[in-house]
Amino acid sequence: MAEGKESKKDSSKKGIPFIAKVLIVAIVLILIVVISVGSAFFIASKVNKTSGDGSNTIEKTVKEENTEETAYGTTVDFGEYTVNLREEEPRYLVLRINFELDPELKAKKVTKIQTSITEKKVILEDKMLTILRNKSIEDLSTDKDLVELKKQLTAEANKVLGEESVKTIRFNSWLIQ
Repeated sequence: MAEGKESKKDSSKKGIPFIAKVLIVAIVLILIVVISVGSAFFIASKVNKTSGDGSNTIEKTVKEENTEETAYGTTVDFGEYTVNLREEEPRYLVLRINFELDPELKAKKVTKIQTSITEKKVILEDKMLTILRNKSIEDLSTDKDLVELKKQLTAEANKVLGEESVKTIRFNSWLIQ
């Protein structure tokens, strides 16, 4: 009888069954995950304030900056030219020039500028080709050199046209032989 009493005492000492322990641990882990995700979402929503239209203010700022950069004006095809470069050996540059007009110009003004470019094309060509003929390959070798050339050509075009209507010069093709 002593053995029967001891076995009853051992079974009552075991306490909570194994399955119950696993369920308790699983529920605690699920609660930790839910609380963590909820907290992360709450913090993220407070850090990333939204504007009145519901768009993210950081994204809106980037979009506004890109809009400013991509405001292109009307382009006017000026033609393709082959120019002898200032070199000891005969070398030449083949390029296609386009004028990009100021994007803030009204349609009526754009038409007037296009007409003016057509009327003064001979003078503009002479000025452009004079600048280009005075360049060597070394003068046209880097991106910085091309930016400077564009500035020179733009300034000369605006001087001939009599107003600051040409925003920049664009090259559609560029080949040095």
